[in-house]
Amino acid sequence: MRYLTMQYKNKAKHINIRDGILLLAKKFDLTLSEKKVIYYVAAGLSVKSCSNLLDRNIKTISTQKR
Repeated sequence: MRYLTMQYKNKAKHINIRDGILLLAKKFDLTLSEKKVIYYVAAGLSVKSCSNLLDRNIKTISTQKR
């Protein structure tokens, strides 16, 4: 399972991505730019490519396998 971690305004958000299908927890209040980044990652873009698409408010984004 791919595991997406976004650090947004000093608050980490963890989103599970399985087989390109997004499992967004309802407790996450995601902005439009955050959703776009998640869609790009799920579509198969690398994190480095996504970093150019990020808002300046989003500091770091990383993917891990767990």
